[in-house]
Amino acid sequence: MHNASNELEQVQTILSVLAQILARGLAVEQRDTVLRDMPIVVGKRNADEFSFYRALLDTYETRKNLDFVVDLTRRIEGTRSFYQDVGPDLDRLRFLLSKQLRLRQTNNKPFVFALMPFREEHFAIYERTIKPTLEELGCRVEHAKDVHTVERIVDAIYTQIARAQFIVADTTGKNPNVFYEIGYAHALGKKVILLVQDTQDIPFDISGLRHIQYKPHALNALAMDLRATAASLLQQNMELAA
Repeated sequence: MHNASNELEQVQTILSVLAQILARGLAVEQRDTVLRDMPIVVGKRNADEFSFYRALLDTYETRKNLDFVVDLTRRIEGTRSFYQDVGPDLDRLRFLLSKQLRLRQTNNKPFVFALMPFREEHFAIYERTIKPTLEELGCRVEHAKDVHTVERIVDAIYTQIARAQFIVADTTGKNPNVFYEIGYAHALGKKVILLVQDTQDIPFDISGLRHIQYKPHALNALAMDLRATAASLLQQNMELAA
């Protein structure tokens, strides 16, 4: 909810800067040229800044994206006769728009959450193999140690499990916290890629589920198995979303 609120505030700032340019930075004829055939409905030709802002916001709420703002910005950039007058505002608009589009691209990446014991040897495997392998597939990957929040860490873990497209969990060492979190993920219907070093660490209740067995001195093999399994899950999710 906090991220959605921040994103809306950033969009509103972008639309406010654009409304200012349209209302105060352009002559009427220039504005008509920029707005021609655009899906923006303004009550009158010489509308004020607030009217333009409301029209831009209505368009955004209908389309749910900023593509029309990108088009408008390009049109404004192509009208050089007034560039000196609106240059600073146009520079700010370009900066805000670029920042927002980069943020949207990041947020659209599949999110994967990793569950493993809080031990240095597991952190090393996560940093050296699990995270980079999944990032190569275009995923955004986090472990509980990456989470920066004022929440209790256990609440943050539950939040990230609920947000994740799928989970990677290492059951090595029979860590009770990891098993509890796997159970929570399964209860939410999440797909879980299970890793283990020693098959003796697999309890009966999940012994029927596929585990990727790996050795700490053979992480290339782990990377290959993890990449293939994760790629298959991502493909399945894409097909379900289509």
